[in-house]
Amino acid sequence: MSSAFQIGLCYIVIQIAAVVGDEPTCTINSVSYKIGQDFKDETGRVCTCISDNTIQCKDIPVKKTVVIPITKCQHFGNVYNVRERFSAGDCNTCECKQSGNVECTNKPCYQIACRHLGKTYKPGATFQQGDSCNTCTCMQTGEIQCTKNKCFPDCKYNGQTYKAGAVFPKGDKCNRCTCMVTGTAFCTADSCAPKCYYKGKPIEAGTTFRQACNTCTCLNSGALQCTKKQCKPDCVHLEEGYMSGDIFAKGDNCNSCKCMADGTIQCSEKSCFKDCHYKGVVYKAGQSFKPDQCNTCWCMVTGQLSCTDMSCFPDCRYLGKYYKAGEVFPKGDNCNSCTCTVTGNVRCDNRSCSPVVTTTMPPLPTKLTPKFIDVTRRCFHDGKEYNVGDITRSADGCKTCTCLESGSMQCANTQCNNNDDRK
Repeated sequence: MSSAFQIGLCYIVIQIAAVVGDEPTCTINSVSYKIGQDFKDETGRVCTCISDNTIQCKDIPVKKTVVIPITKCQHFGNVYNVRERFSAGDCNTCECKQSGNVECTNKPCYQIACRHLGKTYKPGATFQQGDSCNTCTCMQTGEIQCTKNKCFPDCKYNGQTYKAGAVFPKGDKCNRCTCMVTGTAFCTADSCAPKCYYKGKPIEAGTTFRQACNTCTCLNSGALQCTKKQCKPDCVHLEEGYMSGDIFAKGDNCNSCKCMADGTIQCSEKSCFKDCHYKGVVYKAGQSFKPDQCNTCWCMVTGQLSCTDMSCFPDCRYLGKYYKAGEVFPKGDNCNSCTCTVTGNVRCDNRSCSPVVTTTMPPLPTKLTPKFIDVTRRCFHDGKEYNVGDITRSADGCKTCTCLESGSMQCANTQCNNNDDRK
């Protein structure tokens, strides 16, 4: 069998020797095809038997790959442009790459906060410790500093609860009570009924007393009712007359006296409620006062003082200003902050601040030839680095030094200042 190949632009014609005595066909790889029949050759082309052992095959078109540039990225439902940077939702950042993928940094994120009794507080926040008398402050470091006041028990009176030092009505419309630091209530015991007055002295309603040979009674109406017998008193005490056997007040608010038959007076010698003395001031039993800005004292019936013992936090002094405990304020370097602690000390952040370079233009000469300071130069003095034009004090506080363009420090004697504003 012989064959002739003719290669054209669009198809290939193959002539194959016909088998003698057969119907005109095309035989390819021992397979015969009739005139006009289509088939695929070994390469996958579609061929047609067009005459006796002549086939026509169509070339397979070459598919061109078109590369479409990626201009967008998708990340959690959001669309971003290539090279666009965006937040990952925490302290990390992401970028849309040319490949259409999103690449994010993977830094550990630390959020400074304080947790106390299941709650979260930001630095500088002040909150209750949970014992009703102490407070805490969330520091910039995430630490919690709390006051250490001594907590006193509450007083329970007539179904109500009162804090130590609280003054409240007794409930009889005229007396008042004070919650003591021991958790008990100290109440006045005045009669709420209208009082009678005898020679300027108040007498409780229902009280009966003798005046020489007469008897007087304080009525509930506030009127004093006395008998009017004529008699000579057996005893006289504080310009008052008494008969033999009469018992009367001594006049010291706690002792009583008796008029004897022989005209003498016998009195008890009980220890009366004593006054309290504090820094030259006299206080009565049950009276309260504040010895300082955060404590309270009560005068006991024994003449002794019962006082709270809370810590009065000192203020912090920083750069000539005063701050309260727990207060947060700028350090003064444009990037750090400080906190006034409960001990009166100042605790500051120590982050590295970006230096602010100041270019100073000196006065121009008459020829108007400007001279610029080389701010790239630095001065080193006492182990520290300074920019050109910076002014600082020496370590002993007795000199003022200026950083020159030459890189050297020029110092001049000044009045010594050994006072440090920082506390």
